[in-house]
Amino acid sequence: MKGFKNIFLYYFIFLILMLYKLLGFNLMVNMNINIKTIFSALGFILLLFGFPMFFEKSIQVKILFLINILIAFILTVDLFYYDYYKSFFTLFSLRQVGLLGEVVNSLTYLFKVQYLILIADVLLSIFIITRKIGFDEEKFGDKAVKMFALILSGILILNINFYLARKKDKWVLTEMYDKRFIVENTSILGYHYFDFKKFANENNFIKIIDSAKAAEIKEFFNKKKNGEKPNYYGKYKGKNLIIVQLEAFQYFLIDKKINGVEVTPNLNKLAREEIYLSNFYYQISNGGTSDAEFAVNTSLLPLSNGAVYYLYPYNNYESIAKHLKDLGYFTSVMHGNDESFWNRPSMYKSLGFDKYESINDFTFEEKIGLGLADDSFFKQAVGKMKGYNKPFYSFLITLSSHYPYRDKKFEEFDVGNLKGSLLGNYLQSAHYVDRTLGDFVENLKKEGLWDNSVVIFYGDHHAIPYGNKEELERAIGEKINDDYDWTLNQRVVAIMHVPDFEIKGQIDKVCGQADLAPTIATLFGFELEKSLGKNIFSNEKGYVIFPDGSFIYDDYMYLQQKGEMVDKDTKNKVNEYYIIEMMKKMYDYSSLIIRNNL
Repeated sequence: MKGFKNIFLYYFIFLILMLYKLLGFNLMVNMNINIKTIFSALGFILLLFGFPMFFEKSIQVKILFLINILIAFILTVDLFYYDYYKSFFTLFSLRQVGLLGEVVNSLTYLFKVQYLILIADVLLSIFIITRKIGFDEEKFGDKAVKMFALILSGILILNINFYLARKKDKWVLTEMYDKRFIVENTSILGYHYFDFKKFANENNFIKIIDSAKAAEIKEFFNKKKNGEKPNYYGKYKGKNLIIVQLEAFQYFLIDKKINGVEVTPNLNKLAREEIYLSNFYYQISNGGTSDAEFAVNTSLLPLSNGAVYYLYPYNNYESIAKHLKDLGYFTSVMHGNDESFWNRPSMYKSLGFDKYESINDFTFEEKIGLGLADDSFFKQAVGKMKGYNKPFYSFLITLSSHYPYRDKKFEEFDVGNLKGSLLGNYLQSAHYVDRTLGDFVENLKKEGLWDNSVVIFYGDHHAIPYGNKEELERAIGEKINDDYDWTLNQRVVAIMHVPDFEIKGQIDKVCGQADLAPTIATLFGFELEKSLGKNIFSNEKGYVIFPDGSFIYDDYMYLQQKGEMVDKDTKNKVNEYYIIEMMKKMYDYSSLIIRNNL
């Protein structure tokens, strides 16, 4: 029995049990295991080896196997949480314990026998902890050398792995929009490390506001919504609503030609025949595509830091989907990408969607970029919508025109001397998506859905990043001289098909993604209690507020970094302070609504 008094035996047992759990977890949730997963797991294990060495050997053993039990508990929570939300547990969810109760109530249905396999070693850990084992102690100096060597080795391995992950995706470990990527490349412990880091850094505990401030916000939005209703209010109740979010579709695509050939002939046709919003801006922050979805569906503004989809996924949001469900609609989201990307399963529950159909719910016929090709996605989406039995709201998210815009299928479109450039690649991808979009419209008409639906197309964010602004200059044929010019060119495509509507043609009013929800509310006959935007078809002045606090109001614009408002044409300073005060008030109120779950 002398071997059982060898401290290294217990460290070896701990190593095997931890690798068994950490790698086994990936297998249970169908995550890939690669060399980075293994090295990350080893890095964390070395750290866990190091810290107990400060104590006596008998205490070291107890600490090690208490840690083993703790991690078994964490992984069990992750498994149940994943099976319910198709996402991983986050500390931010502790702010909405009520929703976690749904998981607790479903434990009986979620439980799987293989969970026992993952935590079977807990009994062994308890046995080891309760045993009295005598060890020959060593000098503190010797223990200190081992402790620091293990900890430094663990830190080195982890930092190399984190560097490699960031090299592949610069912001993923900061914004955590792809949890699958993080788990596969840094292990489940890596995911929890970055979750804790983000939770601590963002300091996003609910910020309690007093009743007076809450009443002030409520009164403001009550006054904002109490206007005279137009004669078309509720005219489209009972019609379907289809919103298509187009990946990176900037405004300059409309009527753009290369060597006399239209880049987006189908969009151009829609812009001529339907309602074309020529001054429509995106309103995204760190959440990218998810921020666009959020602004459109809630008429609130994404936060200046972080992604709402990740930071506040369990709020009780007012949304298009919830209001239409109250009117008897079926609501769905479709996206040809991984279901957990941007924490969508959790967020879509909070937005009130009945069904979320991701890559797993489509026949994977062809891949372009990050997921299912838009051609196949659109065709299958029409088939799904055709099968809905009652009026429906379907929110479709395209993918094929995602940066860096490269695929063999795109090369069918000749971009001349732009070939190989970022702009050339982008125009080729946009041409492909436009063709699939044209087929989508024809299929809607063929199935009798076009004339019975309000259909909205809009771009989610820019295609050309600031670091490549010379490419944007080539696209628009103008020089971008300053931040004002850059901001004015952050418009995206926006086209609305509203059957038998009194308004057609081009609308030049300044508007943005947060304006779609109040516009839809007016058309379908419901009222939003808290809406940052306005009905695009109203006589109200056009404005758009950006997540950094900048805004455009009719003929004026204000950039937060400049701290002054100017005429957007002449760039001369203007002193309309009441506009700045009103815009800043709405900006602040939107943030308070999100952070306090009002």
